[in-house]
Amino acid sequence: MQIKVGDWVTQYSAGIYKVERIIEFIYREPMVVLKKGFTKKLKPSVGWDSCSISLCEKISEELFIEIEVIFVSNSKFNKRFNDYVIPPIQSIYNTQIVLKDAGDIEKIINELNISEEGKTLQQVETFLIENGIKILGSLQTKDSIPFQLICFDYETNSSGDLIYRNAHFI
Repeated sequence: MQIKVGDWVTQYSAGIYKVERIIEFIYREPMVVLKKGFTKKLKPSVGWDSCSISLCEKISEELFIEIEVIFVSNSKFNKRFNDYVIPPIQSIYNTQIVLKDAGDIEKIINELNISEEGKTLQQVETFLIENGIKILGSLQTKDSIPFQLICFDYETNSSGDLIYRNAHFI
């Protein structure tokens, strides 16, 4: 049974969720953005989560009917659930880098110009390498500085690569 927007599902995080968005990717399976409606014991609970679509399972018809009854009988919760807006989702990429000069932090951020154009991970790494900056991944050294890229709402280019629109040193 294929999951679609509007379906009620369970997933690895406890609770019952409504599928709000399905985000398709070229090179990996879709992600779903879920609005939480209930705990696993059917107590009203509003929040959100996202996960791989393969981790979701549609609820039974009987459980769906119970949910509909709760929404009809609890107009206050129904309004709260429907008014809840899922915030922008941040996909974060962290790495360690080594600068030629520690004073280059502001220069690197300005020259990278990531917020206006957006950049893929490959574009950012190419820029860093061309500027003599070592990328260490998760390896930390006494000279390394944590560097973070942020992609909002799983934005991708036509090739399916995430587009990062924020970069900073942590």
